[in-house]
Amino acid sequence: MHSVRALMVVGAFAAFAGAWASALGACAGGASARAADQPALRVVEPGGIEFVDIEFVSDGLRHSGTLVLPAAEGPHPCVLLAPGRGCYTREGRLPLAEVFAEAGLAAIAMDMRGMGESEGECGTAVFEDLVRDARAALAWASTHPAVDPKRLGVRGSSAGAWTAQALAEGPVGAAGERLAFVVTWIGPATSIEQQQRESGAQYAEDLGLEPESAALVQRHIDIAIDGSLTDSEAFEAFQAVRAVAKSEGWFGSMFAADDFPDTAADVGSIFLRRFRFDPKASLESLNDTPYLAVFGEDDSIVPVGSNTAKLRRALAVAGNENASIVVLPGVGHEVTDAFVEITIGFLRERGLMAE
Repeated sequence: MHSVRALMVVGAFAAFAGAWASALGACAGGASARAADQPALRVVEPGGIEFVDIEFVSDGLRHSGTLVLPAAEGPHPCVLLAPGRGCYTREGRLPLAEVFAEAGLAAIAMDMRGMGESEGECGTAVFEDLVRDARAALAWASTHPAVDPKRLGVRGSSAGAWTAQALAEGPVGAAGERLAFVVTWIGPATSIEQQQRESGAQYAEDLGLEPESAALVQRHIDIAIDGSLTDSEAFEAFQAVRAVAKSEGWFGSMFAADDFPDTAADVGSIFLRRFRFDPKASLESLNDTPYLAVFGEDDSIVPVGSNTAKLRRALAVAGNENASIVVLPGVGHEVTDAFVEITIGFLRERGLMAE
């Protein structure tokens, strides 16, 4: 469903459209190989920005990515760029990583599990697998001599916000360091299920669906989360929804490829069977961690009202007075230059980046 899959990128950074993709999930397992032990290809641009090809291990699988370092002498603060729903290589995030590096913030763009030069299978990975991979990337970075392990952070875009929030639940550095900052762009503060329900309802309204058809959008989610159904029963129920949606002509406008199984054997591989997460506990644990959330006022995929309300309540419970919620007027589910400018300003104001 139009959960977090069609991210628009507007302005000078349109090249980094990496967009929606699966969020990542809990702690546990996998980070190994210190930075000093890894081979790295170093490429220095004329302006001094340095691109370092990196390798690290998560769940016994070799992962690859690029660490982009500022020209100035380190150690530097470092941010992991977590993409949204989908399966992506690092390339879509490298232009943004370079922008951050030019401002003095090192950045990591990684090939997701099973993509590019990373081992594994992205299409069958669950939320927790992908969070472990992100945590392993940060653990690797924490041992690099040009990175300050006490200033590790994450920027989650769209569904990548769930990744960022999940990472906040435990240590990310090799020596137990926790996140020094969390940044989310057009990212949910609600659970994955709630986001799917809200965006489904909004798209049904936008498409002008009749009440009976709109109810089928919610029926799809009911089937997906119903663990009491056998795979055969779930597949039959999915087929009934698919048949109506296709006959009425709104199937392709409403659903993503991994929202429906092709066979009964594929039921377990659909998005809502592999991705379950509610960030409430994570957000309520952020007592004083700097947290920046930037939303688009006109976002129909991540509705600003419910998400800012959830976020404010959770941060109030945490007692976090070091957070900032920004709503940009006239912006939908898209990233503009303002997101970058706001993020750099936020980190500099808190002493996490040099002026």
